[in-house]
Amino acid sequence: LFGEFLSVKSFHTFSGRNDFLFILARFLQGDDNGNDNLNGNRLTRMALSGIVATEPAYRRVSISPQYARHIDWVDVRKECPYGTIVVKWQRNAGGITLDVTLPVGVTADVAGKTVGAGRHEFLMNQ
Repeated sequence: LFGEFLSVKSFHTFSGRNDFLFILARFLQGDDNGNDNLNGNRLTRMALSGIVATEPAYRRVSISPQYARHIDWVDVRKECPYGTIVVKWQRNAGGITLDVTLPVGVTADVAGKTVGAGRHEFLMNQ
């Protein structure tokens, strides 16, 4: 998409999709005063959490996080008309633990399963 390799200010060279997400997270995260650059903070969090509405008002969502290689954990909360959708993932020795919490009224497709309201935990391979 953006070429085979990308270089960043720190003179590290990155390649591949996960590295692109790392670069996106680093350079769109906002300035030192906490201001978003072109809403980059919000866009980066949503890409890393993988929350996508598949029905109006987030009644049904698809959750397919992007596990960027240089990021160890993500904790994203998305407000919707039914409440707050929470997606957390963290790397651990056995893979990646994905923790999804859905409000009443929301259904999600996660890791090949359909889940409803409540907290759901999945162990994903790295």
